[in-house]
Amino acid sequence: MSVVHRDAATATAVISVTGEMDAFNHGHVEAELSLLAAEGALHVLVDCGMLEFCDVAALRMLGRAHRDLRGRGGGLVVVASSAMHRLSRLVWSGAPLGGCPAVFLSRREAAGGTPPASRGRHAPVLRHLLPGSRARSRRRRPLPPGSLRPEPLPPEPLPDRSAPGAAGAPGAGAGPGRSGCPAVILRGGGPAR
Repeated sequence: MSVVHRDAATATAVISVTGEMDAFNHGHVEAELSLLAAEGALHVLVDCGMLEFCDVAALRMLGRAHRDLRGRGGGLVVVASSAMHRLSRLVWSGAPLGGCPAVFLSRREAAGGTPPASRGRHAPVLRHLLPGSRARSRRRRPLPPGSLRPEPLPPEPLPDRSAPGAAGAPGAGAGPGRSGCPAVILRGGGPAR
């Protein structure tokens, strides 16, 4: 990370961030942004175009820095790679207007001041969540009288083990080297149930 440009007359600064910015190291960028704000910078451009990785914690830090600068009358602008741009759209999609920094794909777009048009994203649509709508699950209605409800199947009868020589009876099939227990063959290496 390096401060590329600082102009006290216009209260602007440009920071270039390379490598990775995640939960473990975004503190360095946050400290630099705080220092610039303390020195009077109100408008800061953070160039993350060469960033290889960025996680949600780093985006949240950029959002905090933006809100801090907005409170002073300025703001934060981010130039991001396409992957970071997509992540920022996911993280900040529900943010109130002005609650998150503007994100551009290049410095040229940032200089023009118009963020790229949103292409929309494929996401699940939550329906029936408004008050008074059918948000609750449907209640089961009782069956009409006389309708048949399937009954559970009765358990299978067990073989009679008391008769000598019956399958599974004690001593059945017992011979030299046999315990009298039925053989269990395990397939698939799992335990017998």
